[in-house]
Amino acid sequence: MSNQAISLDRPQAGPLLAALLTTALVGICAAAYWNGAGSIDAVRLIARLTIRMAVVFFSLVFAAASLRSLFPGKLTHWLFANRRNMTIAFVVAFALHLCAIARFYSLDNNLFWSVSPTFLIALRGVGVAFI
Repeated sequence: MSNQAISLDRPQAGPLLAALLTTALVGICAAAYWNGAGSIDAVRLIARLTIRMAVVFFSLVFAAASLRSLFPGKLTHWLFANRRNMTIAFVVAFALHLCAIARFYSLDNNLFWSVSPTFLIALRGVGVAFI
């Protein structure tokens, strides 16, 4: 049994990277939720945090091919080779964001509707359908 670090020379075999990123995302959300004792502020923090992480993952996956051609190197080749794993991390982050929004609605639907007008919800729904 050898003790090897994650290599930047080749794509990761199997879903190891996706599993690590998923575990990290779920762990961060669970820690924030329990630290905030399930309060509405904790749920809103999780919603903001997960959407920001989803944007980072989406941007990295979307730009992987361009980054590889503009800045050829080990890191950009590794990113290009691991687009599938990063896409799984994006999906997990986005799913956690949707769960946080649903929890926010269930905790205080009056506050939810006051900060989320119907027009914006419909517009965001179009974005979710597009993704």
